[in-house]
Amino acid sequence: MTEKKYFTIILMFVYFALNAKEYNVLNYGAIPNDNKDDWNAFQNCINEAIKENDKPYIYVPIGSYNISRELTFDFLDKDVNFIGEINKKNIVPTLNFTSSTNLIWAKGYLCNPSKGVFRINNLIISSNNLPYSVNHPKANKDQWSAALAIADKSEAYINNITIKNFYGQGIYISATQQVGINENSRFKYVEIINSKIFDVWGYNPKKDDYGDGIYLANISSAVIKNNIIFNNTVKTKQLGRCGIVVEYMSENVQIICNEVKGGYDRPIHFESTFGGHTVQDNFFKGSDMGLILSESIKDLNKPILFKNNYFTNEGLEKQNNLSKTFAKGNYGDRALAYIVTDGDSNEIKILFDSNIFFVDFNSQYDSNALINNRSKNVKFKNNSFKTSNSDQTIYIFNYGKSNFYNNIMQKSVILK
Repeated sequence: MTEKKYFTIILMFVYFALNAKEYNVLNYGAIPNDNKDDWNAFQNCINEAIKENDKPYIYVPIGSYNISRELTFDFLDKDVNFIGEINKKNIVPTLNFTSSTNLIWAKGYLCNPSKGVFRINNLIISSNNLPYSVNHPKANKDQWSAALAIADKSEAYINNITIKNFYGQGIYISATQQVGINENSRFKYVEIINSKIFDVWGYNPKKDDYGDGIYLANISSAVIKNNIIFNNTVKTKQLGRCGIVVEYMSENVQIICNEVKGGYDRPIHFESTFGGHTVQDNFFKGSDMGLILSESIKDLNKPILFKNNYFTNEGLEKQNNLSKTFAKGNYGDRALAYIVTDGDSNEIKILFDSNIFFVDFNSQYDSNALINNRSKNVKFKNNSFKTSNSDQTIYIFNYGKSNFYNNIMQKSVILK
């Protein structure tokens, strides 16, 4: 085990010893590895812990547990911890869900200011989703669910969580009312680190409103770091919507050293935020639309920085049967970066610095656009724009007449 993980365990032990009371699910009737339903034991343990203690520590020993229904953490102004055991081999407990709705839901109430803290560490959350087909029981329905939903809290901490084989949202963090709320009602801080989201997807091309690996809204500050998101379409047979989404009144979100390895209509999406974001040292792969950035300049109070990221369509299999959503069938709009802002201001609010944009013509890429920029509020400097075939022309459409400075452009990449 790494020194960092030992340090984390020591910190959790100190926190438990000084602040929290332990509630062990085994003491409420859960039996690991017996292939029987443990929902009642888990939910009773959760309910009693929240009722009795302001800082409960709900503990799950290593083993496999079957859970038939949603686990609900319903509380207002408490500090609730749902923590799995981790051993020296990095083995953690597995929760096998048969529920077709939300799996874990931590909910509170929309308050001004926001209240409540939820922590979840060291768990595998697994569901039983089917591959896509026209007869899929959930596909293209106007309902969504989340493997891990956290709503109306002040703080949320997610560390070393694996979510597998789920239809809908992977990690969903938001206020229940996303627009028109007081800024103090947003989450003050969110942290998602060292987690994995595998084969989480959703298909709803008409409304295009679910199927994300990580979804954030109404966040005043966040760190999203060292996570891996991958929807293996060979197995699932369909794209998810987005790898990472940041929307609605969010600001100061740091997205650092993550990998979105494929299987999403677009790996990362920003919309209607307040800015202040840093997107740095990430790997966004496996889609012919690497980024959507759709912002209103009047709301974008702080700048957004994209630095040292790698955007590519590598790994998107040619002639597949996957259904795209955004700009489906539009030859120019699907590009490795699609950027649009509104408003009259000419102020530079979005900076792309030292990123690599690479189109692999050995993978699927149906557009003649490498970048589609419809914003005058962007600057591109020190970036690299290249393809796998220097003889095949591709365009950077700079409709917004933004500033391109000191970039490296392969000769077949034409700035228009």
